[in-house]
Amino acid sequence: MPTKKYNIDLTVNEIERLDNILKANFSKRVKMRAEILLRINDEQPYRHISKMLGASQNTITNTLNRYLDGGIDYVIIARNKPI
Repeated sequence: MPTKKYNIDLTVNEIERLDNILKANFSKRVKMRAEILLRINDEQPYRHISKMLGASQNTITNTLNRYLDGGIDYVIIARNKPI
């Protein structure tokens, strides 16, 4: 049984936006969420993402669920304000 549960298909604009977040001066938490989405988009299994980023599988699942519920703006939130 595969360890990856969902696949997302980020648009080119979403990928660019997430790449820019990784390069800019954002909190570690925001950068972690961006990296998680990029790796899920690349179809990496959750276990691999967890080991590479030091994030729990719950963090990965929660990040994915937030993306599925409301897109990137819903995932990348700092104190209830979209970045």
